[in-house]
Amino acid sequence: MTSIQKKSLEHISKTLDGYETYDIYSGLKDVMAKEGVNNSTINKTIEFFQTAMWKQTEKVNESKAWVDLLISDEQ
Repeated sequence: MTSIQKKSLEHISKTLDGYETYDIYSGLKDVMAKEGVNNSTINKTIEFFQTAMWKQTEKVNESKAWVDLLISDEQ
């Protein structure tokens, strides 16, 4: 693996490490509350959203694991 390839993979790994969903949940909840959406609907929406986001988070985690494996395999 070339130096640029390794640096690219390390950058990708760091970027994937930064994947975070809390601000999205918090912002969604705040907007709904400001718009007067009742707590029951907010909670149902957040629950649905968490399930959908978890599926995406799993994809990110799996991708990061492969990138990290490629990096470690070169050492």
